[in-house]
Amino acid sequence: MNDDSIVLVNNDNEATKSLKGHKTITFGLNDADYTAKNIRLLSDCTAFDVYYKNELLTDLTIILRGKHNVYNALSVIAALHQAGVDIKLVKPHFATFSGMGRRFQKVGEFDGITIYDDYAHHPTEIKATLSSAEGMKGKRIIAVFQPHRYTRLKNLWNDFLEAFSNVDKVIVTDVYAASEDPIDGINSKKFANELSEKSNIPVEYFAGNIKDVAKKLLPELRENDVVIGLGAGTITNLSKELNLLKDEVIEIAHWK
Repeated sequence: MNDDSIVLVNNDNEATKSLKGHKTITFGLNDADYTAKNIRLLSDCTAFDVYYKNELLTDLTIILRGKHNVYNALSVIAALHQAGVDIKLVKPHFATFSGMGRRFQKVGEFDGITIYDDYAHHPTEIKATLSSAEGMKGKRIIAVFQPHRYTRLKNLWNDFLEAFSNVDKVIVTDVYAASEDPIDGINSKKFANELSEKSNIPVEYFAGNIKDVAKKLLPELRENDVVIGLGAGTITNLSKELNLLKDEVIEIAHWK
């Protein structure tokens, strides 16, 4: 690192605070050089004000959801500002950036039902993803969780039990093994039962492949539902399977 380098540190994260040095710039939601204030989690965007050393730098709107994306945007603004970039020139691009694939990615919509796909397969990631549902007023949020690897489910069992909030229902599918052998006593049915016991959220276990999951889920869906697929495996095909089944139902009804 050069002597004139600057380290940009998330001041709200205990782990990154250890990176602080004599040439450190911090960002965060509270006590930091760059802060995000007046955060509004709206139905189709997130808006907030950016302050630099307690003075308003700019207001910002992003079409990404969740406070983790506020942190992401804030860090980018801080880096650009430190590099001398005119914030007025880059501000409009924040309102059009739709994010990375499989990160709260909108993948389907029909009959007033919206489907999102997210790669989250770790408890911390799941918490961040589900926080993206904040601000969806009048919606029923359904999380469809496909555990990824038996070893991960075993080692982070209790953390996974604490990961599901901001939702109205959780559906747990079979474990995506990713070439691993099953582990005795570690399975999705047991996890779903324990999650149901330890939370106030309705939880169901859906056995079978993702097509089987879609078959069981589709009849339960209604207008204003939001379905969020969570996992690094075949759960990414949930929207496709739901759409195929929906089309089959329509076609059958047409020929009756």
